[in-house]
Amino acid sequence: MSNQRARMLVEALASAPKDLTRLLRPLTEFQSTAVTGDHWSAAQIVYHLAQIELLSFARFVRINEEDNPREPFIHPDLRGYSNKIPVDHLLTAFTVARATTTDFLASLSPQQWLRKCTHETLGVAKLHQMVRLLIAHDSDHLAQIATLREQFNALQEVEGQIITAPRMAQNSGDLAFPNSQASGKS
Repeated sequence: MSNQRARMLVEALASAPKDLTRLLRPLTEFQSTAVTGDHWSAAQIVYHLAQIELLSFARFVRINEEDNPREPFIHPDLRGYSNKIPVDHLLTAFTVARATTTDFLASLSPQQWLRKCTHETLGVAKLHQMVRLLIAHDSDHLAQIATLREQFNALQEVEGQIITAPRMAQNSGDLAFPNSQASGKS
């Protein structure tokens, strides 16, 4: 793999924290923890990204240090999430973890980018393919947050005001809030 392609992958990874910051900026802390239907809140997405980043970094190190390590599928796990953790703290955790990952990847030789692992669901894959998978994962979750912003903007246009209090959920597309009596969840 060429140095230029490796740099492009590292740059794509490095851009995610900036993109995430831009997408989160207009959301209030309240909006960032709002859940729509069965979808995650923006804060839950950021928590997940930070968690996956730590696991991905460990994966990349293993691929670099071991011969063809077996790599499991990483399942989403929100058990450690709390809506009491401010979203800016979650964003900082993700940003710091991502910087560690990009620094590590930027230090690799072209040959190291070609090292292999055996992924549980993908089979044999090279390091650069696993990095591309992480970039696609970022893109999916950034799109989710963009959709959440669009939903909030649509509600603001309909109501003519910024949402500042929980709304009663009328159907699966309406807003519901975790740990809120108004959402019917406890």
